[in-house]
Amino acid sequence: ATALRHSPAVRSFLRYAVICVVSLAAIAAILLVAGKNPLKAYADTFSYTLGNAYGLSELLVRMTPLLLTAVAVALPARLGLINVGGEGQLYMGAWLASAGALLFPGLSAWLLLPLVAVLGFLGGAIWAAIPGLLRAAKLVNETIATLLLNYVAPLIVSYFIFGPWRAPGS
Repeated sequence: ATALRHSPAVRSFLRYAVICVVSLAAIAAILLVAGKNPLKAYADTFSYTLGNAYGLSELLVRMTPLLLTAVAVALPARLGLINVGGEGQLYMGAWLASAGALLFPGLSAWLLLPLVAVLGFLGGAIWAAIPGLLRAAKLVNETIATLLLNYVAPLIVSYFIFGPWRAPGS
């Protein structure tokens, strides 16, 4: 029992368990101050997200881009690099995926969905390659480049949404 108590896996589990308990307690305190029942809020949250198929599908739809953005930050961090451009990469991935969907509207779903997914990855990868190339050329620090490109990506997407991709008559 002593060996398990001091194992890295048990310490790691306990650390995350304490973080979860403290987080839930902090949210409960905020809910109590607002005059709400935290137990009912937690039960409703669970039943509306994990308790039915629609809630689970919505959870996955909203969670997937966040997880992919987290991977865009975590992978470079493992290499000692700093990428704070996950948001811009997400925008550009969505932009290129949308372009694929708009360019091939009659394509079968069996072909269109993988194509759109690959285009999404490609859009984010190309956007991430810009600061990578600038860093390789020793022109700009990747932290600054990825941060600043976060402000450029939404402007490009907005241009297309309100410009060439705008629905006629809207």
